[in-house]
Amino acid sequence: MHSLFLLQLIQAVLVAIQLVMIFSANKVKREWLTVGQLCIAVVILADLFSELIFFSYTSVLTGCVLFLQLFLLPIFWKQLKAFEE
Repeated sequence: MHSLFLLQLIQAVLVAIQLVMIFSANKVKREWLTVGQLCIAVVILADLFSELIFFSYTSVLTGCVLFLQLFLLPIFWKQLKAFEE
């Protein structure tokens, strides 16, 4: 159960970092912000899926974070594609 708590703690820290990055958008180059957001979203999704597969445990918080990341991932991807053009 300690490893499940550790995974959820990692998720909370990464989501907090993601929120800080969103609110500091005016201070950083948008290209780096988008790349950072995309990387964090992928790591959080991997963490969530490992929690679901190995622990077979879901909570309301896990579901909310999973929905949020699946919603944000295409947005970050579109922003990254727009910067490439």
